[in-house]
Parts: sequence; C-alpha cells; structure tokens
Amino acid sequence: MPANNIVTNKYGISMVAVSGGLYKLLTSAESSGPSITTISVSLDQDLESTNSSSAFAPYITNENLVQNNFSAGQKFCYTLYDGNTHEVGFGEIVNSGAATILDRQAHVYYFDGTNKIKLTSPFDFSSSILFLQVSPPPSLEDSLVYENSVLGTSSSGIPTVVPLQNNTVLGCKSNYLQSIDGEELVEMFGNNITGALNGQNVSCAALNLYSIRLLPSGRPINPPRGTIIYNDQSNIIEFYNGNSWSAL
Repeated sequence: MPANNIVTNKYGISMVAVSGGLYKLLTSAESSGPSITTISVSLDQDLESTNSSSAFAPYITNENLVQNNFSAGQKFCYTLYDGNTHEVGFGEIVNSGAATILDRQAHVYYFDGTNKIKLTSPFDFSSSILFLQVSPPPSLEDSLVYENSVLGTSSSGIPTVVPLQNNTVLGCKSNYLQSIDGEELVEMFGNNITGALNGQNVSCAALNLYSIRLLPSGRPINPPRGTIIYNDQSNIIEFYNGNSWSAL
C-alpha cells in the first residue's frame, strides 16, 4: 500500500491515551481498563452513541486495533471521541519506539454535540482517554483536505483521495493510485529511464519496450525541434528538425 494514499476501504478502532501533545494508541490489553460513558460502536456507519459504558469492550481486539490494520505512513480519516464531543480529521500512525502515536495532520471539524465547527488546528481534548474510530470521510468536500489532491479509485466503488507530492506524477503502482517520483519510475521501468521530474523534461534512453503507439494527429503549430508524430492525413510517421518535416 502506498504511503501517500488516503485509505478509505479499511476500518479500525482503538483507545487513545492523551499525554501532553501525544495521542498514544493503546493495545487491546491496555484498552480493557478505561471506561467511557458514551462511545462509538459502529464500524461501518457514521458515529453513533450508546449509553452502555462497556459496549466498546467486544470491539477492542487485536484484529480491530488501528495499529494492527494500518502501516506507518498510511493516511486515514479518523474520529476522536471523548464521550460527549468528537473531532473528525485525517492523519496517520507514527511508530515512536515501542509506542504507536496518532499523528493528527488535517482537521475537518469538531462536533460539540449540537454544532459542527470548522477546525484550523487540533481540538484540545481535556479527557485523558479517547475512543478512536477509522472510517470513510463523511463527504467529498471533507475528503479534499490535502493540497494538490485528486480523487480516483483503486477499488471498484470506493473513492480514493491521492495527495500529490511536489515534482511527482500520478500513476498506478502495485494496483494503487499514488504519487510517483523519479526514483519510483526507475524502479518501475528499470535503469534505462533517467528522469528529472523538475517541471522541465524527462529524458529516456534505450527503452526496452515491445512497441510504442503514437496517436494519429495533424502537424502541430510551432512544434519544438525533435517532435515526432503519426500524421493522420498521410499515414506516415514524421520528424520535425526545427525547419521542416521529414518522413521516418
């Protein structure tokens, strides 16, 4: 799974211990102690509440823990809940020694029980123990919280948001849409491709391909020297030397 995708087709839950600015994800054994008066127990719907303080217990298992379902670097939409209010945002888990930390990166809104309040910074929870649920983003608008993001799909019917890093291209690698840099292009196509993805050009040497297809077109206006086309009128591959066209 690429590190720059927002994962939308996986779920996870956990208890979170708040210590200063750190949000440490607890193991299933550590999660068995905290008691929250109202918590989320739905893994496939929006946040729902229940009055039973023990209702979360069956869900806090090793198989459902966020840290056992997501790798470091995978971005996901989360809901943090303290029993009365909650924050919705995007982040990823970070491994810090033996601890797993929730990195809250982008914050969509905070719900105070009545109103949704847009956030520009993380909400400061007063509780020391929180309930964490990972689920798909509430809406399309909420999904596009990262700059230079595009919406696609890597699984049928499941939207995927891909934040593109600077000087990269959008591609499909290991069956997932992702942001691909120059090193990954070399990894995918071999050392015969050398690229400088700096907005200038990509130079290719000795491509080991069975075939290359040129889409038929007319002669472009003011083409740069070295342009090659398949002329759709003459049905001939042509090369532009800077002054005139020649058949290849």
